[in-house]
Amino acid sequence: MLKLKGMKMTQLWVMETRWLGKKKKLDQMLNSRLVDVQRKGKYIIWHFDSGFWIVNHLSMSGQWIYRDPLARITVHTRLSMIFCDADQKLVVDFVDPRKFGRLEVYDDAEFWGVKVQTKLSGLGPDTLADTITYEMLNDRIHKFTEAHPNWEIKPLLMEQTFLSGIGNIYASDICFLAGINPFKRASELTVQEIKNLEEAIPHVIKNAYDTGGSTIKTYKAPDGTKGWTEHMVYNMKYCRICKTLISKAPQSGRTTHWCSQCQPM
Repeated sequence: MLKLKGMKMTQLWVMETRWLGKKKKLDQMLNSRLVDVQRKGKYIIWHFDSGFWIVNHLSMSGQWIYRDPLARITVHTRLSMIFCDADQKLVVDFVDPRKFGRLEVYDDAEFWGVKVQTKLSGLGPDTLADTITYEMLNDRIHKFTEAHPNWEIKPLLMEQTFLSGIGNIYASDICFLAGINPFKRASELTVQEIKNLEEAIPHVIKNAYDTGGSTIKTYKAPDGTKGWTEHMVYNMKYCRICKTLISKAPQSGRTTHWCSQCQPM
C-alpha cells in the first residue's frame, strides 16, 4: 500500500452491508491524502490527512488488490477506493471471499482514545519489528503458562498478546524448524527448544515478508503476484527433510501440520 502514500482518495464504493454503517465516515475521507500505511501485528493501519484512520484486519482470506481503473471489478470485492495524483490513478479493492476480514474507521479522537490504543498496545512483541531473544521468549512463556499450564506451543505462538504477527501457516512451519511437536505443552519446552524458537520465528516471518506473504489458494500480493508457496510442512504432502508423509489434525479450531519423525512428542 506504500505506493499510495501522498495520493488523494477521490472515490469509494462499499459493497459489503456490514460496512454500510461506516460509509458516512468513509465519505468524510473523500479528497483527503493518504499520509501513511503502517502495520501492527496483523493490523493494517491507514492514516489520512483529514484526521481519519482505517484499521483493517485481513483475517483468513482478505487481501488488497490493485486494479486498473478501466478493468472489471475483482470478484468478492467488499470495498473499492480510487486514489489519484497529478499523473496517475489507482484503484485498490479489498477482496475477501469468506467475509472474515474486519475494517474499522476512526476519527483522530477515537483512534487515540483508550479503546483503540488499548487494543493495539495489548498486542505482544511484533515478530517482524522487534528483536526475538531467548530471554524474552522464556519470560513470556513462563508468564503465559503460569495461568494456562496446559497451553500447547502452536496455539500459544498464534496468541497475538503473546507475540503478534504469527498465523496458522507460520506457526506450523516455526514448530517444524524448531524441531518441536506442535501439541507439546509450552510449559514443558526445554532450554534448547526455546533457543530453537528464537532462531525459527524470525527466519519464517522474514521469509514470508520478503516473498510477499503466503499463497495457498487465492492469496496474492496487491500487485497480483503470488507469495510463498513452498512451506516446510503446512499444506505439504511429504516432509522436506525425511520424506515422511506429513500429519495433520485439528488443533484449537485450526488445522495443524507436522512431521511425526522430525517433530516427535
